Formats: sequence, C-alpha cells, structure tokens
Amino acid sequence: MPTLIDRGVLRAVVASTGRRAPVVVSSLSNHQKPWLAATVVLLVLGERRAAARGLMAVAAAGAVNGVLKNLVDRRRPQTSDSAGRAPSGDPPHSASFPSGHTITAVAFTAAVTDELRHPLLAAALASMAAAIGLARVAAVRHWPTDIAGSVVIGAVGGLATRRLVPASRVPRPPLP
Repeated sequence: MPTLIDRGVLRAVVASTGRRAPVVVSSLSNHQKPWLAATVVLLVLGERRAAARGLMAVAAAGAVNGVLKNLVDRRRPQTSDSAGRAPSGDPPHSASFPSGHTITAVAFTAAVTDELRHPLLAAALASMAAAIGLARVAAVRHWPTDIAGSVVIGAVGGLATRRLVPASRVPRPPLP
C-alpha cells in the first residue's frame, strides 16, 4: 500500500519532470544492459577487478529482485496516483517493489567505485544510478519508497560484493 509520502513525492516528481526524459532514461537503463556495457569499458581500461565485482553485483541484484518481487506483492502506481500522467510504455506484470533497475544500478556502482582509478568514472556511475531511480518514479513505474528501499538493497549487495572480491593491495597509478 502506498503511503501519503509516496503519493505526494510521486506527484511532485511528475509535475517537475517532462514526459520524455523519464522514458529515455528508463529505456537506456534496461536492467543489465548498461552495466554490461560498463563492464566492457572497465575491462578496456584495465579495471579487471572492478569488472568482476560489477558482474557479480548485477547477477546478485537480478536474483534478489526476482525473489523480493514474489514476496512483496506491491501494486504499481496508476494514472490516478500521479495527477494524470499515465505510466510510460507497456505495463509490467510484476510487483512494484523492488525496482530492479535501481537495485542493479546501485549494486553495480557500490561494487566497483572503490576500485576505480578515475574519480570521474565513479561520479558518472553514481550520477547514472541516481538518474535511473528518479526516472523510474517520473515514469510512474515505481513509488518513491520502492526506490528508497531498492537503493538500500542495492548498496548492501554492492558492498557485500566488495568483500567477495577484495580491493587490490598493490597501489596502481591513476588513469590520466
């Protein structure tokens, strides 16, 4: 059941965003695709350990998302919840919580950022993860608390991945 905060924040986000941006961001963030592409970029940059962590985080995020969607059968927002904006695209048949897009984005980002030699790459990944969460609300696909919970779950999963693949003890020079 959505909370009053969910409804208020959903309406505020919808009112402050255009119709196309959430659809574009959500489409680009189609679950694992951008993170698999980011893994390839990490490999090209010589960030093998970060790439391994990222792949593990994406796989774990997918598994956790599937289990939780079956356990928590929360309805998705409707047009009436969002002050008139219809949900974008074809409606998914799965539950609203958690947001698989958000869990995957945050898990990947949390798993790889401490290993990256270039701070701008870490900032870009974090910005993309935040944009994906916001876009899922703006596209009327998730309640704000779905996103908040998904951020926590993704962060815990990403940090757990760091323990499975520890950081290198050998200092490496930063990328140019």
